[in-house]
Amino acid sequence: MNVNPIPLTPSRMPALSAADCDSIRAEAKRPLNVLHVIASVSPKRGGPSTAVRHMITALHGQGITADVATTDDFDTGQRMAIATNNFLIDNGMRVRHFKIKIEPYTVAPSMIGWLWRNIHRYDVVHAHALFTFAPMVAAAIAWMRNVPYILRPAGILNAWGLQNRRRIAKRISMQMIEGPLLRRAAAVQCTSKDEADQLVKSFPELAPRIVVIPHGLDLTVESTTTPYAEFEQPTVVFLSRISPVKGIDTLLASFARLRSDMPQVQLVIAGDGPQDYVDQLKHRAQELGIASNTRWMGHVAGDTKTQLLQRASVFVLPSHSENFGVVVVEAMANRTAVVVASGAAIAEHVSAANAGIVVNHSVDELYVALRTLLNDPPRRVACGNAGFAYALKEFSLHTQGSRLATLYRAACNRSSSR
Repeated sequence: MNVNPIPLTPSRMPALSAADCDSIRAEAKRPLNVLHVIASVSPKRGGPSTAVRHMITALHGQGITADVATTDDFDTGQRMAIATNNFLIDNGMRVRHFKIKIEPYTVAPSMIGWLWRNIHRYDVVHAHALFTFAPMVAAAIAWMRNVPYILRPAGILNAWGLQNRRRIAKRISMQMIEGPLLRRAAAVQCTSKDEADQLVKSFPELAPRIVVIPHGLDLTVESTTTPYAEFEQPTVVFLSRISPVKGIDTLLASFARLRSDMPQVQLVIAGDGPQDYVDQLKHRAQELGIASNTRWMGHVAGDTKTQLLQRASVFVLPSHSENFGVVVVEAMANRTAVVVASGAAIAEHVSAANAGIVVNHSVDELYVALRTLLNDPPRRVACGNAGFAYALKEFSLHTQGSRLATLYRAACNRSSSR
């Protein structure tokens, strides 16, 4: 199904009157000050944290200043060795960290007082994810202080997450905290049509205020960098945080069948996750007889990540559920053919771009898709080039920044006219 990203249209935003439009145009050059609030900006936390970093970069040149309030979370049970009493500059991003005192839900009590004293200094608050302390506290205080706020669920309200992770606790929390805050938000930002559709099923009343803005990436590097050559042996690469939702168990079973056809094929799994689950997957690889053909790299970043994506014969993300799939866009931007499960929202873009193959979440379909691409080098090249062109057009930081700027100014305009 060819589905293009949903633009900022009246069907996805509250209706704007002529006066609203005139006001927004008149204030288009007025500087805005936006506060992003998220539980963690650690690269170990994967997509949501990476997305915020890209947003801050995207807002440069849009007349918008953006700060980030977060915690000192680094990884499960680990903290950043970093100052928490003032703003720090992190790769061009102004960030203030708060110490976690209670591990579940990354509770940082000192954030409450700071937000109460300072949130009125910002024109808009953009809170990322649900069922966690920092963004929910920020949304609540913004509402009490009459500052417009935008919530980004970050895929947490998808069907898989609600059914498989703390189902009862989420149901109670949704009634008492997340539900009321979603209904009071100036807008709810989703990153895909699929995420928006799932949200409307639970909250139909939010439909007029849901805005779909896909993630943006800095694609200028990929467009100018000389690509690395593929690995000598045919190589399938998975790169994401390791957790049950990612479908790695299905990948291992599919790869075992693939190895029977292609004894030289290699599988690279890059990413961190709970050690007991990683050990469980490694044991499964041994049971399947593919341990010698499987390489576990742990977390990768920077040039190592770029090399891995470019040298892959095929990139694969077999997730049960994925509200977007930033790493798939990164693979497309590096001219690599991709195989994704339909549970990943990015799948609609893969189909639209002809950048690879979309499969249902089954061992058989994943095996056939991988085998098809590995046995057809010209098709892999064509998919890689098509994905690269599509990514440059649809997922640039400029496009994302422009859409976010429109969203923020609309939120400010409606708040001031209440």
